[in-house]
Amino acid sequence: MPEGSNTTRPGRWAGWWVLAAIAVAVLAARIGGPSDLDLKDQPKTVSYTADVVANGRWIWPRDVMGTPTYKPPLYNWLSVPGVLLLGWDEWVLKLPSILAGLATAVVCVCMARWMAQQTRSAECRMPNVECDPASPVVANRRLHLPLVICHSLIPGIIAGVVWLANGAVYRLIYVARPDMLVGFFVVLSWALGTVLLSESQEKWARRQWAMAIGLWVSVGCAALTKGTPALLVLIYLLLAAWWRNGSWRALKHAGIVWGLPLALAMFAVWLVPAWVTIPPGWGQTLAEVEGGRIVKGGVVGWLLTTYQMPWYFLLRFLPWSRLFFVGVVVVIKQGWRKHPLTPAILWVVLVLAFFSIPVLKRDDYLLPAYAGAAVLVGWLIQEAVKRWPGAGKWLPGATVAVALIFLAVSVANDFWWKPQTKDRMGDRVKEFAQVIRQETAGSRRIVFVKTGYHPLQALLGMNQGTIEPTPAQLAQAQWVVMPLPLGGDGAAAVAISKPLPRVIDKKDPAALGLYRVPKTGE
Repeated sequence: MPEGSNTTRPGRWAGWWVLAAIAVAVLAARIGGPSDLDLKDQPKTVSYTADVVANGRWIWPRDVMGTPTYKPPLYNWLSVPGVLLLGWDEWVLKLPSILAGLATAVVCVCMARWMAQQTRSAECRMPNVECDPASPVVANRRLHLPLVICHSLIPGIIAGVVWLANGAVYRLIYVARPDMLVGFFVVLSWALGTVLLSESQEKWARRQWAMAIGLWVSVGCAALTKGTPALLVLIYLLLAAWWRNGSWRALKHAGIVWGLPLALAMFAVWLVPAWVTIPPGWGQTLAEVEGGRIVKGGVVGWLLTTYQMPWYFLLRFLPWSRLFFVGVVVVIKQGWRKHPLTPAILWVVLVLAFFSIPVLKRDDYLLPAYAGAAVLVGWLIQEAVKRWPGAGKWLPGATVAVALIFLAVSVANDFWWKPQTKDRMGDRVKEFAQVIRQETAGSRRIVFVKTGYHPLQALLGMNQGTIEPTPAQLAQAQWVVMPLPLGGDGAAAVAISKPLPRVIDKKDPAALGLYRVPKTGE
């Protein structure tokens, strides 16, 4: 055992503790901060989950306005166990995003470490280069613990820190939308596909079979989460195989012959029943909506918006987007064609190009690019320490410090500067949902009249599915929730909310009242 090897284990654990502490800080700030559950189409997503549980619509769940889903509902399927076991709290409804964000951090750590090992192997194959398996940084038993901690952060933990401590991930890791979930699946597919394409053995080992199965199951899950992003992985595999090997024969190392049918079969689990049971006229609506995302504005509209995704990447991924481009320059100078970090660069460029195709663009789509960039940044910090050994005493720690500073800015923005911090609309909806639970003793016989587009019904575990209750629902109702203008001055209300967002067909905020339905003879 090399001298000083007993110092490496505390170093590794210290690095993981740093990453865990940042993850806890991110989640504590988001969960403890102002609620945003009423924003960014989250009422739609949580309504789908409520519809699955309350009404059994697993294939075409509907929102509170009665509109069927536009996307495959894997996010909502994965939400069901959480709400059944833990209840209809906001953090439970967002649990798939939370777990996906944390899992993506682990993928970034593993991928950065793997690519660093590939770099070291490539260097060892160069002439006149000696490779000592014992790292010189940890070979000295007298090194101070901070230096050991810093060494353990290179490059994997740095990549995980970069992924977690930026404004985009900080926001989307606690959002009830499928963006983080589909981001995890495509990032995992990218990582597994990259490793498999580097394999040269003709006969697969058990490890390769496991990775290949994981790759194609992830592709299938990406398709079940949001559909088209799964194509991103297939395009990457084609480009990477040709780029690295000059032919597509390397695709056999990714198991594409049997893996692609497996992913398609998984997607068919939803697609076939959806095709058979599609609501009348909804196929044309879907085509118009999804087609409009691509062709709206025509060629001119597309040309005028192509800058947006690169700009979003530069702005939303500060300060790491700048370091990413520094890393690209370093890779090019070291021989980019066969460089172990080229797949990370190719992945980021491909994500930017792929999501620049639709005319309607959202910065949320770029989550997979942030993962690839985080891996490159982690490697870049390691390269700096290798070239300037003195930097090992301060550079990794300084990188973590910068991450914490930007994380603090995101937290401050969340707690003091965002609009929802001032109006607290999301918190008001949660408070009124709690009041309704208490007053009705958890009754399910509640109807909602023009209550609007917000997550109140989902927080109660309900989805009426229409703006107005049906005669059958009214006949069984014990309670009614409706805006005060429809319920008089509120004198008869059991409880009255503060003004809530988008009440009465998405109009200005208005108060809702909870009314008891009179029994026969009263």
